[in-house]
Amino acid sequence: MKCFFDKSCLLATLTVIVLLNGCSSTFRTYSDTLSYAFFPGPGVDLSLEQVRNLPQAGLYVTVGDRPRALIVRLPQQSAPEKWISFDRAVIELQHGRLVHTAGFSQDLQFRKVIGKDYLAQGLARIKSGMRFDVMEDYHGSGVQSMSAVYKVLSVEASTLEVWQQAIPVQVLYEQVEFYDGSSFINEFWFSQQDGQLLKSKQKLAPFWQVFEIMYISQVAQHNGVRQ
Repeated sequence: MKCFFDKSCLLATLTVIVLLNGCSSTFRTYSDTLSYAFFPGPGVDLSLEQVRNLPQAGLYVTVGDRPRALIVRLPQQSAPEKWISFDRAVIELQHGRLVHTAGFSQDLQFRKVIGKDYLAQGLARIKSGMRFDVMEDYHGSGVQSMSAVYKVLSVEASTLEVWQQAIPVQVLYEQVEFYDGSSFINEFWFSQQDGQLLKSKQKLAPFWQVFEIMYISQVAQHNGVRQ
């Protein structure tokens, strides 16, 4: 990954976020929690209480076979949502879909949707067979342009296991057909209770590893999750 921030800079930034939000009393809990992300290890594993005490929304992100990381949302007023990890990677999410990255060996820098991304409509309006096309540019050792077709395969009832509890969900399965003839099945877990996106598994391009994203702050606030 490329270097954008050093450890002291990021910690100072997160400290400012806490203080501006009037959460100075939770700073120690927050900094202790963030220490999971500051030092490499087997992966972040926060308790329900730790997640609920985060003054800024957090995500679990696993990229390929790397250890699971904690990333936090940057304060902003408009979409897409920007999230940053301690190892200087930034991802942007719009309606739960990855639309921009920074800090990886290959970064998604440009994305044009031809049609309409059905994730913007909400789960209740998503039907099998819906589709749209995209054109994307990736920057790394050079610029690589590619295209892909996204298509809804099905929406099926399931459960999401977290903190030893099972949350009823609807899982959206979508097929991504890449320009080189390869394909991948993306998955999005939506709460049956309120339609919120709780988890996703996405692959951006044939040469990318799979992103697994857990919206731990949203999961922790879910009415079905108990201490």
